[in-house]
Amino acid sequence: MRLGYLHPSWTISAAKPEAIVVSLVRAEDAGEARREITYALYRERIRSEGAPLRELLLKTMVA
Repeated sequence: MRLGYLHPSWTISAAKPEAIVVSLVRAEDAGEARREITYALYRERIRSEGAPLRELLLKTMVA
């Protein structure tokens, strides 16, 4: 996940398929961690849902 190098002080792992575990150095970072992870998951969802459309667009442009 991209967050690993953006926030090297965070320890991020997927304990289960539906859970993300984050260990923070400072408790004050909890709000930022939640926002960053939610945003990263949202970006990934948009990228994966848009992949077929991008593929179709490239095929029509190249053909």
